[in-house]
Amino acid sequence: MVFEKRGNAEDRLLELEFRRICAGDNKHQVPYPFVPVFASKKVNSTGLQFADLVARPIGLAFLRPEQTNRAYEILATKDLNPTLTQSEFNIP
Repeated sequence: MVFEKRGNAEDRLLELEFRRICAGDNKHQVPYPFVPVFASKKVNSTGLQFADLVARPIGLAFLRPEQTNRAYEILATKDLNPTLTQSEFNIP
């Protein structure tokens, strides 16, 4: 799982929480085989750019459902569901 670097303190806190969740402290109480990778903003990753575009409108739609959110309204019309299952990604 790739995260954009924010700063040493923030990155450490995120990594600690991420590893806790992947260790099994999650809704399903199962471990997940993911490892956090922190990428610099200089990487200019297409995936991170896409995440930046969709994360905020989706988050705001759930945090403030009464607030007008045109970006979320547009995203909601798109098929953003993955077409592959986790096993098809060959994640060890």
